[in-house]
Amino acid sequence: MIFYFLQKNKGDLVYMLEILWEELGKVGLQLNFSKTKIFTTHEVNVPDVVLIKDEPVEVLKDTCVHKYLGRKYTGDLTKRRQIGFQHRVHLAWAKFNQYRFVLMNKHISVKLRLRLFDAVVTPTTLFGLVTMPLTAADLNQLDIVQRRMLRSVVGWVRVQDEPWKDTMLRMNARVQAALQYHPIINWKRRFAKKLFSFAMRISRTPGWPKNVIQWSPLDNWRKNFGEQPVRRVGRPLKRWDDHLNNFCRRQFPHYKSWLEAAAQPEWPLQSDLFVQFLCEEA
Repeated sequence: MIFYFLQKNKGDLVYMLEILWEELGKVGLQLNFSKTKIFTTHEVNVPDVVLIKDEPVEVLKDTCVHKYLGRKYTGDLTKRRQIGFQHRVHLAWAKFNQYRFVLMNKHISVKLRLRLFDAVVTPTTLFGLVTMPLTAADLNQLDIVQRRMLRSVVGWVRVQDEPWKDTMLRMNARVQAALQYHPIINWKRRFAKKLFSFAMRISRTPGWPKNVIQWSPLDNWRKNFGEQPVRRVGRPLKRWDDHLNNFCRRQFPHYKSWLEAAAQPEWPLQSDLFVQFLCEEA
């Protein structure tokens, strides 16, 4: 479990965690203090460890990074997207290198190598990306990484004195020829399909994920804040569902949010249109 601690006074957070510990105990659960981390954006007068029920809980500063459920989190919220995305790309290359001997083995048919690539590298890369606030540059980077890997699979051959542009054209042609034996959807389009399906599943499944998405700090703000919260002046941070919101504003303008649109019977019919929209937006 990960908590973001944004206030200088740690008393409120300690009290909240103690209450959580007690409530979990009522239903037979136990708070794992070794896996509970406190992120803080304050560097001054912040302890490295906070005691909760006489158990130490580590405090991570905004420059620290913590791995949790296949994701990497940082206390610096402005870098959460970059660090999370770079972590997935790093894992993708690690998985590719793990199977490099097979993927680049010319004694194995290219069809089988591409099937292996699509079975082990693609899921590793796309795991959890639908809940990350990816930008257009990130989505384009996905395709760049995929093409680099596929060029290695089909066999990278450099001809002496050949212009770099001609080399890339020749290698891309080899990749396209190989994909005729086992077509592979590019990662940007596959990400779009996963995001579209994820939105439909969230909108039609009652529970806390849907409630969290619907919640806004402006709802009953007097119960949560001393004064009405406002966004910081400047360009707002990217949100994970911005692509869904932009799509619904164009295709479903009569609905208030993508949650309402995704719950409608006509939503599954818009899958290909959403994929095209996201690729054009990126």
